[in-house]
Amino acid sequence: MTGSPSLGREQPGDCDLVSALRDELVRDAAEPLTVRGPVYSLENSDIYYAECGRFESPLAIKLCKVAATGRPDRAAASGQYRALERVASKMTSLEYGVPRPIGLIENRGIVITEWIRGDSLTRILQRRGCDRETALDLVRRAGTWLRLFHSCHPLQPGKLDVREKVAAIHATVREQGRRPRMVSDAVRLLEASSDRTGSIELRKSWLHGDYKTDNLLLAGRRMIGLDVHVKHESVVQYDVAAFLNRLQLTLLHPSALRLRRHGPVFEEGFLDESLRADAAPTALPLAWIRLYMILCSWFGQATRDKSWPRRWYLELCFRRLTRQRMRDLTRLVA
Repeated sequence: MTGSPSLGREQPGDCDLVSALRDELVRDAAEPLTVRGPVYSLENSDIYYAECGRFESPLAIKLCKVAATGRPDRAAASGQYRALERVASKMTSLEYGVPRPIGLIENRGIVITEWIRGDSLTRILQRRGCDRETALDLVRRAGTWLRLFHSCHPLQPGKLDVREKVAAIHATVREQGRRPRMVSDAVRLLEASSDRTGSIELRKSWLHGDYKTDNLLLAGRRMIGLDVHVKHESVVQYDVAAFLNRLQLTLLHPSALRLRRHGPVFEEGFLDESLRADAAPTALPLAWIRLYMILCSWFGQATRDKSWPRRWYLELCFRRLTRQRMRDLTRLVA
């Protein structure tokens, strides 16, 4: 849903999709409907670009699919559309929001939203012309988006589910088999600091579920959050930690290395905005969650990535980030 897609001809096999969209969107047989794509293809979805005479702006057509079979994923489409409806109804800022939900064709696994003409925060940070001041402003705005998102669904404060997470990370380590000694040391650190971490009450809300630079689009002054899940409700530090960890990985990409030395400044700016509403100290639970989540990401990446040069580089990145997260948590519990 970014930029101006490279629009080729409708590909063979899209006739059923066009027919389903025509039934859903077109009120007059004379109304034009143009569908191009897929312009983006992911493991679990294909994204199409569409123009329909009824709508002033283009449409994004997301075809959710089961990765193993390629068949429409009706449950995923329904869940994503309902989530968009919930968030769009509450997050009404002109500058911060989500794509406007337009339609759902559940039996085909299709979600229809407005098409956002913009670029992802990841792509902007990786551009040569993105300087420190621009990057800091955008990262702070990402923090504002998250704070507004969480403020739309406030819940009673609660504590971090440390026992469940420690049990989960132990199980994952056993499944992975041989791992670097650093991993074992990190798991022991999580376990040793769990009681103290789990004693702190934290702000709770619904969770984005995949908050990262890839899922933020900039369209003029609008900042739009994508792939909003809101499947779970928990402490807001989960979304904060996910973004900060992914930001570090983004800054370790070769095209963004020029900004890496400003990483601590970017993190401080993001935290100033995203956790502004927090009265309780959050440094310890945030450090704990960040270490837990970077380990989970490391394990997941090892099973997904098949390209050895990329896998080798990411292994170096995850080692570096795990070491940093362990150092921060050790300092806070000392």
